[in-house]
Amino acid sequence: MSPSIIFFFISLTGIFLSNIFIPFEQTKLNFFITTLSPFFLFFLAKLEKKKNQIPVKETIFYLLFIIFSVISVFFAIDREIAFESLLIYISCYFYFIFAFNYKEILNKYLKWFLVTLSIFSCLIFLTDKIFCLNLFQEGASMFLNYGHNQIGNLLVMGIIPIFPNFLSLIFFVFVLFSYSRSAYFSLILLLILKLIINKFNNKLALISGGIILFCIFFAVITTHNIYLTKNKQLIGGRNKYFSYAISSIIEKPLFGVGLDNFKFAVSKRLTNYGENTTTAHNIILDIFAENGILAGIFFTLFLLSINYGRKFNNNLFMLLALTFMFMTDFSYSFNIFLVIWFILLGLNIESKKIIKNIIVPVVIIFCGVQIILFSIILLKKGLWKQSIFIYPLQKTAYEVAIRENIILKNNQRAYFYLNKYKKIFGGVLSIFQEINFYKALGDNGKVISLYEKLLVTRASVDMDMIKQIYYFYIDLYGQPKAKIKMVGILKQLKNNYSKKEKTSDFYKELDTFCIKANVGC
Repeated sequence: MSPSIIFFFISLTGIFLSNIFIPFEQTKLNFFITTLSPFFLFFLAKLEKKKNQIPVKETIFYLLFIIFSVISVFFAIDREIAFESLLIYISCYFYFIFAFNYKEILNKYLKWFLVTLSIFSCLIFLTDKIFCLNLFQEGASMFLNYGHNQIGNLLVMGIIPIFPNFLSLIFFVFVLFSYSRSAYFSLILLLILKLIINKFNNKLALISGGIILFCIFFAVITTHNIYLTKNKQLIGGRNKYFSYAISSIIEKPLFGVGLDNFKFAVSKRLTNYGENTTTAHNIILDIFAENGILAGIFFTLFLLSINYGRKFNNNLFMLLALTFMFMTDFSYSFNIFLVIWFILLGLNIESKKIIKNIIVPVVIIFCGVQIILFSIILLKKGLWKQSIFIYPLQKTAYEVAIRENIILKNNQRAYFYLNKYKKIFGGVLSIFQEINFYKALGDNGKVISLYEKLLVTRASVDMDMIKQIYYFYIDLYGQPKAKIKMVGILKQLKNNYSKKEKTSDFYKELDTFCIKANVGC
């Protein structure tokens, strides 16, 4: 096995491990592994004197997708997140090209690599549960996430290459107890497809039929909260998530809200925190809402232009499995799934028109990541000015600058960096951080205006926030005037709720607060 192939599997393992043990929103480790690996892959390929080829039509569509996504970054609400997400999508293209060029050897080894990851996942997940090790941090880890975990989606890909042997049935048990309806859905569709292709072979039909029935049974009992897991809707609020995306596309059609900025679009439309989400649970809708219609069209054309292999093989089945999941779940938010999807796209492509040599763009992306890495190293050493100069889109550097100037009582400089922070990263979720800064600066008037802004837009509203505003009003104006101010704000807030929404728990809590505080809202 060549050095580039060995490094390829090592890098995939690194992306996978960082995704399962560390929530993706709290670390840049996964980001650096994902974006730096393609450079080393093509560097090793160059040493091996491998002539890299590029499929022309697919590359043109993807390049246009990237160009319009670059424009989208400048219109993003949080430009740092958007820029780093852009680098991820650029890096995924190079995984796609690597798979296209090393198709023969990856066809041989990739399925066994995924089966090995599946075995490891089952063992580590079982060990964690039996011995109560709490290996997976709360939040966006693959194995601990909002009532279900992504092990089910991973194991569907582990089942496909070896089905219907005994190991695949063990994997199936773990899929069931992942409570992932997208995994059930994907597995059912693939088994039906396999049955049709194999002309309903008796043994295969018996095993597949049993698995399909089990999946449906589990989907029903977990949905209705009989005893196995937390209460869930059958479609898990997807209709609401899709409506967020569609209304966001209508509001900002050309360049969207910015890559990975979907949470900001949601925060403007949220009426019940239980319906909050950071993705549309559909990769195509996400791209149209975040990158804009133009980028979305070319991304869709890129997918449609790929001429899948003429024969149904394991790679195609795994690609279809991930695609089904990406249309109903947020698995693509984990880089390991996104990278594997692009690799499978590369393995299933048949392109006659090709061009050679792509080392230059690989070097460009490598340099971009190096700039980010170097700026983070400077920031950790306390050199935030240099860090901002090198990487002006680094949110943490501005936050450090604001805090440091507040501590030094240099309010003028603190306001300077705070205004830049608002300009570059301004959005509903960033307002909470702004509120904390204004509190530290003692600017209660600004704190109140920001709280009111959140209330009027109904974005991330909760009772604690309403109580804080009320107490701020009392401190600033005294209780009589505070009540008058609260009446106007809360009446406007309540009027924004539809008749159906007025039955929500939050709305009832709001009524209770009004009565206890003797506020006539």
